[in-house]
Amino acid sequence: MVRCFVKPCEHSLKGTWHAHNIQLRRYCRERSILSRNDLIQLEGVVAKVLGGGSMEIHCKNDITVRGVLSGRMKKHRIKVMVGDRIQVSVSPYDTTHGLITYRF
Repeated sequence: MVRCFVKPCEHSLKGTWHAHNIQLRRYCRERSILSRNDLIQLEGVVAKVLGGGSMEIHCKNDITVRGVLSGRMKKHRIKVMVGDRIQVSVSPYDTTHGLITYRF
């Protein structure tokens, strides 16, 4: 993640970086950094549990994706097993691996 290392604004009450967030957003648009909304959402079924927390997922449109649990799912200890229906967020640039974001 790109951060702005300028001092917080003096006029802000909480010392937030709100004045510099505009610059950060502009920088991300110029560099075409993907946000969470730009990812492709696919639904599939876990076919195989691989080592290191990876899983092989078969999606509805005959695509096989290697997925890893997202940080929020790890944080809340949501278990995903073989046969579970899940939602995978996949980058439009590389559709072979993704992030498991939801379990149905």
